[in-house]
Amino acid sequence: MRARELLAAQYDAGSRSFTARQIRVDPAALGDDFLRALGAIRAALMPPEGYVLVPVEPTGRMIDAGILAYDGKCESSYVAMLAARPEVTGG
Repeated sequence: MRARELLAAQYDAGSRSFTARQIRVDPAALGDDFLRALGAIRAALMPPEGYVLVPVEPTGRMIDAGILAYDGKCESSYVAMLAARPEVTGG
């Protein structure tokens, strides 16, 4: 969804609102080139293998998980905080 919106916004900026509307509603109708473009944008937005997205500031849930998991080693808290991160939706 985010990849489609980014591409559509570029078409809106170029005064091609009809194409932008099609991207938002039915990108497959625009053909293989657009589907490839969306795939490239989607891939660029994904974190590399072994990485996850986290908020800039930890949430209360992440902090609580880190405190509860602390056993004298920071690694335990870190792992617990990552596990408690909010899910990213709308990708």
